[in-house]
Amino acid sequence: MLLFLRKCLLLAACFALVSACTPAFDWRKVGDAAGTYSATFPAKPVEATREFVIAGETLNLTLHSATAQGAFFAVGTLPLTAEQQAKAPEILKALQAAMTNNIAATQSKEQQVVIAGRQWTQVRAEGSLGKGKPAVMLGRFVVLPGKVLEVIALGEQGVMSEEVMDAWFSGFKLERDAP
Repeated sequence: MLLFLRKCLLLAACFALVSACTPAFDWRKVGDAAGTYSATFPAKPVEATREFVIAGETLNLTLHSATAQGAFFAVGTLPLTAEQQAKAPEILKALQAAMTNNIAATQSKEQQVVIAGRQWTQVRAEGSLGKGKPAVMLGRFVVLPGKVLEVIALGEQGVMSEEVMDAWFSGFKLERDAP
Protein backbone atom coordinates (compact mmCIF):
# COMPACT_ATOMS: atom_id res chain seq x y z
CA MET A 1 0.00 0.00 0.00
CA LEU A 2 2.76 2.43 0.97
CA LEU A 3 4.66 1.62 -2.22
CA PHE A 4 1.49 2.15 -4.30
CA LEU A 5 0.83 5.55 -2.72
CA ARG A 6 4.44 6.58 -3.25
CA LYS A 7 4.18 5.54 -6.91
CA CYS A 8 1.00 7.61 -7.21
CA LEU A 9 2.84 10.59 -5.72
CA LEU A 10 5.69 10.07 -8.20
CA LEU A 11 3.22 9.79 -11.08
CA ALA A 12 1.47 12.95 -9.92
CA ALA A 13 4.83 14.74 -9.68
CA CYS A 14 5.59 13.75 -13.27
CA PHE A 15 2.26 15.18 -14.39
CA ALA A 16 3.10 18.37 -12.50
CA LEU A 17 6.33 18.74 -14.48
CA VAL A 18 4.50 18.21 -17.75
CA SER A 19 1.85 20.76 -16.83
CA ALA A 20 4.29 23.40 -15.53
CA CYS A 21 3.07 25.89 -18.12
CA THR A 22 -0.55 25.75 -16.99
CA PRO A 23 -2.15 27.98 -14.35
CA ALA A 24 -1.23 27.09 -10.77
CA PHE A 25 -4.68 25.88 -9.78
CA ASP A 26 -7.08 25.21 -12.64
CA TRP A 27 -10.05 23.99 -10.59
CA ARG A 28 -12.45 21.59 -12.34
CA LYS A 29 -15.32 19.47 -11.04
CA VAL A 30 -15.04 15.73 -11.66
CA GLY A 31 -17.22 12.84 -10.49
CA ASP A 32 -16.38 9.18 -10.07
CA ALA A 33 -17.89 6.60 -12.42
CA ALA A 34 -20.10 5.13 -9.69
CA GLY A 35 -21.66 8.51 -8.93
CA THR A 36 -20.57 8.34 -5.29
CA TYR A 37 -18.84 11.71 -5.16
CA SER A 38 -17.83 14.80 -7.06
CA ALA A 39 -14.62 16.69 -6.36
CA THR A 40 -13.19 19.93 -7.64
CA PHE A 41 -9.61 19.06 -8.60
CA PRO A 42 -6.93 21.74 -9.14
CA ALA A 43 -5.84 20.07 -12.41
CA LYS A 44 -6.99 17.24 -14.65
CA PRO A 45 -7.02 14.13 -12.45
CA VAL A 46 -5.56 10.75 -13.35
CA GLU A 47 -7.00 7.43 -12.23
CA ALA A 48 -5.09 4.40 -10.97
CA THR A 49 -6.33 1.18 -9.39
CA ARG A 50 -4.11 -1.15 -7.44
CA GLU A 51 -4.70 -4.34 -5.49
CA PHE A 52 -3.12 -4.62 -2.06
CA VAL A 53 -3.55 -6.46 1.24
CA ILE A 54 -4.59 -4.44 4.26
CA ALA A 55 -5.99 -5.67 7.57
CA GLY A 56 -5.74 -9.20 6.14
CA GLU A 57 -8.04 -8.35 3.23
CA THR A 58 -7.21 -8.09 -0.48
CA LEU A 59 -8.64 -4.78 -1.66
CA ASN A 60 -8.62 -2.65 -4.80
CA LEU A 61 -7.92 1.01 -4.17
CA THR A 62 -8.98 3.34 -6.97
CA LEU A 63 -7.28 6.68 -6.64
CA HIS A 64 -8.26 9.80 -8.59
CA SER A 65 -5.46 12.30 -8.13
CA ALA A 66 -4.06 15.54 -9.45
CA THR A 67 -0.97 17.59 -8.73
CA ALA A 68 -0.67 21.35 -8.98
CA GLN A 69 2.26 23.49 -7.84
CA GLY A 70 3.78 20.48 -6.11
CA ALA A 71 0.65 19.82 -4.05
CA PHE A 72 -1.07 16.41 -4.32
CA PHE A 73 -4.86 16.01 -4.16
CA ALA A 74 -6.61 12.64 -4.21
CA VAL A 75 -9.83 10.79 -3.59
CA GLY A 76 -9.42 7.08 -2.92
CA THR A 77 -12.23 4.54 -3.05
CA LEU A 78 -12.04 1.04 -1.56
CA PRO A 79 -15.03 -1.16 -2.42
CA LEU A 80 -15.84 -3.64 0.36
CA THR A 81 -17.66 -6.94 0.32
CA ALA A 82 -20.23 -7.60 3.06
CA GLU A 83 -17.61 -9.61 4.95
CA GLN A 84 -14.99 -6.86 4.58
CA GLN A 85 -17.47 -4.23 5.79
CA ALA A 86 -17.10 -5.67 9.30
CA LYS A 87 -13.37 -4.81 9.15
CA ALA A 88 -13.99 -1.28 7.86
CA PRO A 89 -12.78 0.50 11.04
CA GLU A 90 -9.52 -1.47 10.92
CA ILE A 91 -9.11 -0.73 7.20
CA LEU A 92 -9.78 2.96 7.84
CA LYS A 93 -7.05 3.09 10.50
CA ALA A 94 -4.58 1.38 8.17
CA LEU A 95 -5.28 3.93 5.41
CA GLN A 96 -4.71 6.78 7.86
CA ALA A 97 -1.41 5.25 8.99
CA ALA A 98 -0.25 4.78 5.40
CA MET A 99 -0.92 8.44 4.59
CA THR A 100 0.94 9.75 7.64
CA ASN A 101 3.82 7.36 6.87
CA ASN A 102 4.06 8.81 3.36
CA ILE A 103 5.29 12.09 4.81
CA ALA A 104 7.24 10.55 7.70
CA ALA A 105 4.90 12.38 10.04
CA THR A 106 6.45 13.82 13.16
CA GLN A 107 3.15 15.27 14.36
CA SER A 108 -0.42 14.23 13.70
CA LYS A 109 -3.79 15.13 15.10
CA GLU A 110 -6.96 13.08 14.62
CA GLN A 111 -10.46 14.36 15.20
CA GLN A 112 -14.00 13.41 14.34
CA VAL A 113 -15.86 15.89 12.14
CA VAL A 114 -19.41 15.88 10.85
CA ILE A 115 -19.77 16.84 7.21
CA ALA A 116 -23.20 16.85 5.56
CA GLY A 117 -24.57 14.77 8.43
CA ARG A 118 -21.93 12.04 8.15
CA GLN A 119 -19.16 11.23 10.65
CA TRP A 120 -15.65 11.54 9.14
CA THR A 121 -12.24 11.02 10.71
CA GLN A 122 -9.95 13.93 9.91
CA VAL A 123 -6.18 13.55 10.22
CA ARG A 124 -3.77 16.45 9.94
CA ALA A 125 -0.09 15.55 9.91
CA GLU A 126 3.19 17.36 9.50
CA GLY A 127 6.37 15.69 8.35
CA SER A 128 8.63 15.81 5.34
CA LEU A 129 8.73 14.92 1.68
CA GLY A 130 11.81 13.84 -0.23
CA LYS A 131 15.03 15.68 0.66
CA GLY A 132 13.54 16.70 4.00
CA LYS A 133 11.20 19.37 2.68
CA PRO A 134 8.57 20.21 5.36
CA ALA A 135 5.17 18.84 4.38
CA VAL A 136 1.60 18.91 5.59
CA MET A 137 -1.17 16.40 4.92
CA LEU A 138 -4.86 16.75 5.65
CA GLY A 139 -6.99 13.68 5.10
CA ARG A 140 -10.63 12.87 5.67
CA PHE A 141 -11.77 9.25 5.88
CA VAL A 142 -15.26 7.77 6.01
CA VAL A 143 -16.92 4.36 5.93
CA LEU A 144 -19.95 4.13 3.65
CA PRO A 145 -22.12 1.11 2.88
CA GLY A 146 -19.90 -1.11 0.73
CA LYS A 147 -16.87 1.19 0.60
CA VAL A 148 -14.32 3.35 2.35
CA LEU A 149 -13.42 6.81 1.01
CA GLU A 150 -10.34 8.91 1.64
CA VAL A 151 -9.96 12.53 0.57
CA ILE A 152 -6.36 13.79 0.77
CA ALA A 153 -4.44 17.03 0.32
CA LEU A 154 -0.67 16.77 0.70
CA GLY A 155 2.22 19.06 -0.13
CA GLU A 156 5.05 21.28 0.97
CA GLN A 157 4.09 23.58 3.82
CA GLY A 158 4.53 26.76 1.77
CA VAL A 159 2.38 25.47 -1.10
CA MET A 160 -0.31 23.65 0.89
CA SER A 161 -1.89 26.72 2.47
CA GLU A 162 -5.11 26.77 4.46
CA GLU A 163 -6.80 28.51 1.51
CA VAL A 164 -5.78 25.75 -0.91
CA MET A 165 -6.93 23.03 1.50
CA ASP A 166 -10.23 24.86 2.07
CA ALA A 167 -10.80 25.11 -1.69
CA TRP A 168 -10.06 21.39 -2.13
CA PHE A 169 -12.22 20.10 0.71
CA SER A 170 -15.11 22.50 0.06
CA GLY A 171 -15.19 21.20 -3.53
CA PHE A 172 -15.75 17.59 -2.41
CA LYS A 173 -19.33 16.36 -2.20
CA LEU A 174 -20.87 12.97 -1.52
CA GLU A 175 -23.49 12.40 -4.18
CA ARG A 176 -24.81 9.11 -2.75
CA ASP A 177 -23.85 6.50 -0.16
CA ALA A 178 -24.63 3.28 -2.03
CA PRO A 179 -21.79 1.30 -3.64
